[in-house]
Amino acid sequence: MLVAKTHKSGVVTLTLCRAAKRNALSGALIEALGTRLDATRDEDMAVLVVRGDGDRAFASGGDLDELSAIRTVEAAADMSHRFRAVLEKLRSFPVPVIAALNGDAFGGGAELAMACDLRIAAGHARIGFLQGKLAISTAWGGGPDLFAALGISRALRLLGRAEILSAPCAREWGLLDAVADDGQPFEAFVDAYVAGFSERTPDVMRAFKALAHAARIGAPRDAALALETKHFARTWADDAHWAAVEASLGRAGKVQE
Repeated sequence: MLVAKTHKSGVVTLTLCRAAKRNALSGALIEALGTRLDATRDEDMAVLVVRGDGDRAFASGGDLDELSAIRTVEAAADMSHRFRAVLEKLRSFPVPVIAALNGDAFGGGAELAMACDLRIAAGHARIGFLQGKLAISTAWGGGPDLFAALGISRALRLLGRAEILSAPCAREWGLLDAVADDGQPFEAFVDAYVAGFSERTPDVMRAFKALAHAARIGAPRDAALALETKHFARTWADDAHWAAVEASLGRAGKVQE
């Protein structure tokens, strides 16, 4: 249902494995995701990648066969709280989280993608907040995430019209950071994108994620500045910083020669 893979480069990949159901988000899958996020705390990890199995869907939304049993206001609110609590673990995860959209992200799947810090996609992938077509609103924090990412007008348009955006259009709107070129293998595309992050030290990536999360939750400026100073001082005094300085000076010297 959920497969974790740790790469030597400091990258951990979590794959949603329900391809037969277009990786629909069941209670068991969400619970497995939360458990795995709690257990994934490798100090050498620099970035986390979340993707779906196959090439049709990142996550097609909530598992309607299962969720259709929820019929009361109280039960719906309970489900919303439980699922959102897991997505909050992505938002507050200690290193940057990249959603690699191997296929479509619809409804709850789009909310899962928005809970990640960055989103990249295969050229054929699409993203859409289709909740309105089912006469419901967003439930797992995806609505606030969308308004923060796009602003009021575009987010309200996307929600209210239940529009489906192609990957190139989603990149133009700012929902996606990168889209694979035509004919580019998805695995190679993801590896190349993630490499730019995994080249940094884990401590530096944790510092950047801490600042990103502070911005996401609207932390006061004084708190954000204090957080920045805390991480800067730690990384400045770390041996990795001085090794990088020496390497940089060495390269500069060779260029000057």
